[in-house]
Amino acid sequence: METLGSNRKRNGREEDGIGSSGLGSRKKTRSFVWKHVTRLKDNYDRCKCRYCGKEMSCPTKHILGCKAFLAWKAANAFKGKSKQTVLTPDEEGNLTLYRVSEDVFKETSNELIILGELPLAFIERFAWRNFCLKVQLHTPVCRKTSTKEIVAMYASRKAQMKKNFGQNKQRLSLTIDIWVAPYTSASYMVITAHFVDASWKLRKMIIRFKNVDDHKGSTIAKVLIDCLAELDIRRVLCITVDNATTNTSAMKKFKEKFMSHGEDALVLNGEFLHVRCATHILILIVKEGLNEIDDSVIAIRNAIQYVRSSTNRLKSFEFRVETGKMTRGSLPLDV
Repeated sequence: METLGSNRKRNGREEDGIGSSGLGSRKKTRSFVWKHVTRLKDNYDRCKCRYCGKEMSCPTKHILGCKAFLAWKAANAFKGKSKQTVLTPDEEGNLTLYRVSEDVFKETSNELIILGELPLAFIERFAWRNFCLKVQLHTPVCRKTSTKEIVAMYASRKAQMKKNFGQNKQRLSLTIDIWVAPYTSASYMVITAHFVDASWKLRKMIIRFKNVDDHKGSTIAKVLIDCLAELDIRRVLCITVDNATTNTSAMKKFKEKFMSHGEDALVLNGEFLHVRCATHILILIVKEGLNEIDDSVIAIRNAIQYVRSSTNRLKSFEFRVETGKMTRGSLPLDV
């Protein structure tokens, strides 16, 4: 009858790699590599890597050069430090640890606000901070810091744009649009440049977004002249604007002032400088055509508003649709 002490001794010998047969030739597995490999059941002298699955008889040499193990080791080196890490293959195909820097995180966050047209308060909202915490990103900055960084980003990219225009000296085609904000009644003017860059790729870029006091031709011409002078743009191909009388006056005044840069400033002395927007002309044509059926459109719109103004009327309409076996029962209202 075996005693409790003998059972513990035997179990300890088996855990150390010594079987119940008493073979003392099997050494105790003290090396760290045995934590990362598994012995084969049918062959005690061979083992299998837990990361790449390769079978071998000498695990030490394999573990020290196993790419999968080294990647796992590098990923766990930052464990608990609250920093995001990504396993990325390098040029030779080896997996290396890549960590998003704080500068890249700040720049990308500011671009998210700009491209998504989000308020500056978004950077301080709980939802964004909770997202950064869960995915182990850097701690977001406050809105004041974000505002300063966005202004600095704008100044840097504006300087780079001016530098590119000055070096390449390419001829630009411009488009101008002016509109009134529906809620503030403020007028805004945007200037977009279209050009072919040094790599022969067609590019377009907003070079000015400005609040204007009025829609007079002199105001439009002055804003355009100041914008081109600030960016050191001295060559223009054509300018596309809406089909309005003020734009015609603005193009005449712009042509007179811009010709002072030299004969190469405009093509054919600006004979084809003014281009009327074809899309705006089509819109005017469509609006004129809709005036012929305006009474019918108003009657349909009033009928839809009447049905949608009450829940009982809407339910009654849906009942008529179901009993009349109509295929469409919604009431879309154009805006």
